[in-house]
Amino acid sequence: MILNPINIKDSDFFDYTIIGGGIVGISLALSLGESKKKVLLIESGNLDNTNQDRGPYDGKIYGDNYYPLDLCRQRTFGGGYNCWSGRLRTFDNWDFNNNYSNWPINYNEFDKYKQKALDFFVSNKDYSNIKDDLEPEFENNNNFKFHYYTHSDTYWDDHYKTISESKNIFLILNHSLVGIRTDGKKINNIEISSSQLNKIKIKSKKYILACGGIENSRILLYNNFLNNKTLVRNEKLIGKYWMEHPECYSGQIILFNGISKYQKYVDTNGWLAFSMTDNYKRQKNLTNNSARININRYPQENLKEKIRLLICENDYLKNFVEKRKHNFFCFEDLKITMETVPDINNRIELSSKETDLFGIPKSILYWKMNEADHENHKNYLLEFAKFLIDNDLGRLKIKSFVLDYRNHEIFNENYKNLSKWKETFEAEDLENGISYGYHHIGGTRCGKNNMEGIVDENLKVFDQENLYIVGSSVFPSAGFTNPTLPAVQLSLRLSEHLKEKYV
Repeated sequence: MILNPINIKDSDFFDYTIIGGGIVGISLALSLGESKKKVLLIESGNLDNTNQDRGPYDGKIYGDNYYPLDLCRQRTFGGGYNCWSGRLRTFDNWDFNNNYSNWPINYNEFDKYKQKALDFFVSNKDYSNIKDDLEPEFENNNNFKFHYYTHSDTYWDDHYKTISESKNIFLILNHSLVGIRTDGKKINNIEISSSQLNKIKIKSKKYILACGGIENSRILLYNNFLNNKTLVRNEKLIGKYWMEHPECYSGQIILFNGISKYQKYVDTNGWLAFSMTDNYKRQKNLTNNSARININRYPQENLKEKIRLLICENDYLKNFVEKRKHNFFCFEDLKITMETVPDINNRIELSSKETDLFGIPKSILYWKMNEADHENHKNYLLEFAKFLIDNDLGRLKIKSFVLDYRNHEIFNENYKNLSKWKETFEAEDLENGISYGYHHIGGTRCGKNNMEGIVDENLKVFDQENLYIVGSSVFPSAGFTNPTLPAVQLSLRLSEHLKEKYV
């Protein structure tokens, strides 16, 4: 049901109020709505994602070059779900069992929500093409496996129709959260405002922040200040351990015909993907990275030209190609998606100079890949190249700026440098550079106690009885997969917890 906020009375009371109408907030609202309780969903934008006011999302970035913040966030119903790639993959068991993550829940507890989460993205509910990771048995090197991506075919309007027709879910558009009021133990009310600064007070039993991987931190930082540090008592942890997924065309790869037997692992967008086995990641002390080759990216007639450009660089390569020329399956650029090590220096802070139209300080992002991240990138590629050679699956030429990263400008940026990312970055600009997945992760991480995290295993803010946070901002580590499906899994886990405890 679409709700006009001017009709809300002081006596109106909701069971659950969700702030943020992206896919995580939508899935939580739809799930909680099954309990016949009154669910209020508040979205700061409208339904039209082509005409957004991104002003409140503006901010500065210091460190590595990164997308302008107002261009990589969506202020509209559906949020980033309106423009994402649709790539679906859940976390690995490894992501909950490594030496750099502190997830307070185990993999099995998380994975049981995968099926229901997929229902929000796959319209025909046919999951027969979803494939588990494949660890093939090779004679010489079994350190890598194939993994598969499913793709979404649903859009925001499918869920909007369900919500607008619901008798239990109430949707408010074009209103932003501008204030949270706590007595130190629980939230008493929140205040929302239109862009015309018409403010309305909302009362609810439970409040859930679902505003994204930057906005959740900004909201907590600002409202902790308003409430004299009684919202989150361990204020030094708010906004910390922010993460992204750096992406890089890190080398050029020739795959031989022997790889053709694994064509069933080429996803519907033409990508063949590899990741390292858990045992070998642990042995080599590496993070969870993914190597992807789009075998359909170039038409076949470009194959000879691409190979010619490569062999002109080296006589050894020329001889090698001549010997193996009838054994080529494809020639491609290799794309790496990296998991970075959680780093407390990567963080969200509030601007001391700039505010949005509501008077709330804008965000400042401090973001930089550290030396361990660059080293993991290089070593992962060296191991992958060895895997290809040992099993005679192909050959990989790693780009020099990856191998010699210490002498590259990417490595030598620091947290004092203001990002100079151009608004229109072309593919050729990334020939010797790194882009990102638009994946905002961390900042309000979950942990076993309030010294490790902002929220507990049930995503409740440690210092409040009735405030919860959902979305990728609660991830204490990032894995390499797109965060959307895992975030929805966690929102459904929260929904089940709330329904079991409070219905």
